[in-house]
Amino acid sequence: MEINEILTGLDRLFEKKEMEKVEPYLQEHLKHAMEEGDASAVITIVNELIGFYRSMEQHEKSIFYCNQILSFLQMCKLEGTVPYATTLLNVATANRAAGRLAEAMEYYKEVEAIYEGNLEKGDYRYAGLFNNMSLAYEAAKEYGKAAELLEKALPIIEKYGSQGRIELATTYTNLAACFLKWAEESHESSGRLKQAEEYAKKAEEIFKEDGERDYHYGALLSLMGELCFRKEAYELAVAYYEKSLLSIYENMGMTKSYQDAKRRLEEAYHKLGVNVPKKGMDLSREYYEQVGKPMLLEKFPDDFSQMTIGLVGEGSDCFGFDDEISKDHDFGPGFCIWITDVLYGKIGKELQEAYEQLPPIYKGTLRMTTAQGRGRVGVFKIGSFYKKLLGIPVIPDSLEEWAAVEEYGLAAATNGAVFKDSPNGFSMIREKLLSYYPPELWRSKLAREAVHISQSGQYNYGRMMLRGDVVTGEIAMGEFMKHVMSMVYLLNKSYAPYYKWLHRGMQELPWGSRIGKLLEELALLSSQEQAWIGIEEEEMQGKVNERDQKVMLVEKICTLLLKKLKEEGLAEGEDNYLEHHVNEILGN
Repeated sequence: MEINEILTGLDRLFEKKEMEKVEPYLQEHLKHAMEEGDASAVITIVNELIGFYRSMEQHEKSIFYCNQILSFLQMCKLEGTVPYATTLLNVATANRAAGRLAEAMEYYKEVEAIYEGNLEKGDYRYAGLFNNMSLAYEAAKEYGKAAELLEKALPIIEKYGSQGRIELATTYTNLAACFLKWAEESHESSGRLKQAEEYAKKAEEIFKEDGERDYHYGALLSLMGELCFRKEAYELAVAYYEKSLLSIYENMGMTKSYQDAKRRLEEAYHKLGVNVPKKGMDLSREYYEQVGKPMLLEKFPDDFSQMTIGLVGEGSDCFGFDDEISKDHDFGPGFCIWITDVLYGKIGKELQEAYEQLPPIYKGTLRMTTAQGRGRVGVFKIGSFYKKLLGIPVIPDSLEEWAAVEEYGLAAATNGAVFKDSPNGFSMIREKLLSYYPPELWRSKLAREAVHISQSGQYNYGRMMLRGDVVTGEIAMGEFMKHVMSMVYLLNKSYAPYYKWLHRGMQELPWGSRIGKLLEELALLSSQEQAWIGIEEEEMQGKVNERDQKVMLVEKICTLLLKKLKEEGLAEGEDNYLEHHVNEILGN
């Protein structure tokens, strides 16, 4: 197995920031190495896995492979050798990162003993040991010992000149962090803070000369932000924290380090009295006004009046349903620019390039885009935008075209907000879609939902429970809830979103929240199979099983829906079996 080729491929993944591909890449090559019996390749790949999991803060996986590789090395009779110590150093660092300080320190000391018996004192490998060992002392709040080890590492690294520049920057960063924490817990804070600043500046100079590519740079930026925060230089702290978020995310993802930096950034904004929008729509509107609009006016002054700009389409932020959970993917500052085909032919490519040059972070929120979420913001031809959501580039013309369009596509095409309008046709299509379905199609859809509601919840649920088929009974109840929600949207003349937002969206409808609460109550009920024991089918002819709490909630919901149908002039009488009202709903 060509291990150098594997490592080169791994480096390419890191350079491209394709972190999601690293684990499967290493696992696949580890499998092949084990099949081929290539011990050297196994050791190298497992070491890479340990380091990757450590950096991604997946500590359980990291420690698992630590235990595996130690057993493998012992089986290969490599204990006490320098190659063994190299792996043991990685194992020690993984344990330290996982908070297993006692285990880590034992491993570090074993590494040091092997080095002392096999290496010269100035060997470069000592620098790596001292750097990593210092972090264990720092975690144990033994800052003096940590600083002493780091200062022992400096002259070793400096001997290697340009080859050790990043290691030198990392050591300076570790020293700055050590002195900062030491200052926080000591009475001599001013002197140690000054030392922290001096080391941080030295590290920053090296990272900048190197193009700011190394993943340790994110840690330094967070540290610089912290130093500025302590000096009450909050604007500068904000600048450093925002750069650190971008660096950490690109190199490691949304780790604890990312969350810590984000929390401190929000605190810095608070100190400045700056309001940080919590909802995605507010964030994007402000981002457009403060960042996007000035760029567009500067670079495209003659064409700006022909652009319609806003945030519409797929995504929880477009619906206003975003929350903390939503923010882990396809979320952040961004907006849509809708232009005609003619204008796109004139400036489309240049406009998209200019949009992509906008900063990806705004007030501490980083735009994160997955493969599935690409193309939700940026520059669009008006027709192409609507075709993606509706399947057609224009307003549906016939009943057949209206019926063919997916309802969640209509919901996505009419949600959100337009920040800046123009007479280019985008809003004309939007307003026509918002005028809702043609009356005949609306009635047809209502009638269909009435049939499904009765069949699933008022008929088939009970039949399945009589047969003891609890699984199918639950399926029927799920169908009932889905069709109830669809009818609620239809009766409110509002397009229903994708299924996962159906219940959440009901809270925004004039009378949707009442039925929404009943559906939640229904979903939380446990199985009602006990309520059907001893009941014969003949007993239930024309009756409902009042012992089943789910049945009684179904009846209550159907009664509320009937009331609304009657208010709309679509039903009469008191029979809440909704299928019986289909002809009235259709207007026959």
